[in-house]
Amino acid sequence: MYKSYKIKNFIDLSLEEHKQILKWRNSTYVSQWMLHKHIFLNEHLKFVENLKNSNKLYFLVEDIGVIYFTIKNNYIEVGLYKNPNKQKVGKKLLEIGLNEAFKYKDKIILHVLEKNKKAINLYKKFGFKIVNKKDNLLKMKLTTIDKKI
Repeated sequence: MYKSYKIKNFIDLSLEEHKQILKWRNSTYVSQWMLHKHIFLNEHLKFVENLKNSNKLYFLVEDIGVIYFTIKNNYIEVGLYKNPNKQKVGKKLLEIGLNEAFKYKDKIILHVLEKNKKAINLYKKFGFKIVNKKDNLLKMKLTTIDKKI
């Protein structure tokens, strides 16, 4: 049975919801795949305040994770991380993220650490292709034409 997930903009979240997101983000499970390993609450709240006047959108997807976008001229950059306490939600989180992203642009770019094989394999199942590698970071692209799921 398909469950629909509630999506909330970071700008509209309560302090408790922000604390929960930060706890997920700073967990070893999530932060090992991030370029910035640890974020403090004051930094996070300042970042959220700055979202109001930016081309970035961050969303809490119920209790399964976070999806975020940076809207560019010809494409949208997508990122996500799951609640580290949930199992088998990555595919659903990516599906929700892509559905949202394709509302803005027909080309999606994401970046992933080369050692994050699990994420890379998931992205490839959705049709993403590696288009560039810089240092240990892969750039992957998906268009509405290449989309598999």
